[in-house]
Amino acid sequence: MEHFDIRKVWSDADKEEIPIRQKQAHKNMEEIAKLTIEMMNDGWRSIIYCPKDESMFWAWDPTMSMPYCCAYRGEWPDGSWDAYVHGDIFPCQPVLFKAEK
Repeated sequence: MEHFDIRKVWSDADKEEIPIRQKQAHKNMEEIAKLTIEMMNDGWRSIIYCPKDESMFWAWDPTMSMPYCCAYRGEWPDGSWDAYVHGDIFPCQPVLFKAEK
């Protein structure tokens, strides 16, 4: 049976993990940027132009897997956005919005 130094194994793994994470993060940011441009070309607008009267609209942010219903509450710019997903309401930070038609 071959013996090995577990500290060396962990040290080697740590050296490889950081560059891999950096490459993946860069790739993810590029994909998010492409998706944002595609959505804007499809009629989505910057969230700062969303309705401020508590009416519902579609919203999107990179942390969510799909667009969701959203509303802005409060006085601009001190208010906040609320997401309405699967019967739950929670605060969110959307990037884009699209008015319902």
